[in-house]
Amino acid sequence: MQVFISYAREDYEIAKRLCDDLKKRGLNPWMDKEKLLIGQKWKVEIPKAIRKSSHFLALLSSRSVSKKGFVQRELKIAMDVVEDMPDSEIFILPLLLDEACELPEGKLADIHCGELFPSYEAGLSQVLRVLRPEASGQEESGGDAGTIAGTEASDILQASPAPKYRLRSKPITVSSEEFKKVFRLNGDRKPLEYASNDYEDNGDGTVSDLATGLMWQRSGSDDGIHHKNRQAYIKKLNQEKFAGYDDWRLPTTEELGLSAGKREEEQRPLH
Repeated sequence: MQVFISYAREDYEIAKRLCDDLKKRGLNPWMDKEKLLIGQKWKVEIPKAIRKSSHFLALLSSRSVSKKGFVQRELKIAMDVVEDMPDSEIFILPLLLDEACELPEGKLADIHCGELFPSYEAGLSQVLRVLRPEASGQEESGGDAGTIAGTEASDILQASPAPKYRLRSKPITVSSEEFKKVFRLNGDRKPLEYASNDYEDNGDGTVSDLATGLMWQRSGSDDGIHHKNRQAYIKKLNQEKFAGYDDWRLPTTEELGLSAGKREEEQRPLH
C-alpha cells in the first residue's frame, strides 16, 4: 500500500519519523526525499505518485498552511483525486502538527483532522486504524502480557476495541534538564495531559484500562516499592505468575502519568 506523505520542508523531521514508522508496519510510504531519483522531474513524479497512492497524509503545521508553493499544489491534486471517489472512501488524512495550526477556510472543511501533538504515538495509532484496520487490534494489544504498570495482552483487552492511546512502553534515559520537557510534565512534575480512562476490574487482583490497553496490579506491594528493591519485586511477581502472567514490568513515565487519570483534583498513580 503506497501512502503519500505531503509536508513542508520545515516539518521534515516529523515527516521522516512518520515515514519510518509506517515502513516498520509493512506500509510503503512515498516521501520525496526517499523516493525521487537524481535527474527525475519532481513536478512530474510527485503528482503521479499522489494519484497512484491509496492514501494521502497531509502534515499541516502553522508554518505550512500559510506557505505558498508546491505543498499547496500537492493538496490541490489530492482534493481532485477525492472528487472522483465515493464519499465513503478515505483518501486524505490531514494531520495537525501543532496547536497553533489553523486550516485555511474552504480546504478540508468536511474532513476530520488527526493530531500528532501532544502525543505522537496517539496520533500514529489513529493513522494506523485507517491504513491497517485489520492489524489495529494486534498493533495496540501486542507486547508484554503483564505489568505493574500495564499489560497489552490480557483476554479482556483482546476482546475489546483497540485502545484510544498508544503509549511508549520502553524506558529511555534523559538528563535532568530535559526531564520535564521530554515527558511533558508541569512544574510539579505532574503530566500536562491525562487519558480518558476506562477501567475494568478483572477480579484477579488486576485492573484493565481499556483506553490505554494496560493492565495494572490493583494493590501493589505491602511495604511499598523503593527504587532499590523494585526489580526484586517484579521478579517475585513473575516467579509467582501473579494473575497468570510471568512478564510483569515497571511502567514508563508516559504509562504511569497518562494512565493514572484525575481523581478529585489530585493526580496519582493507580496502585
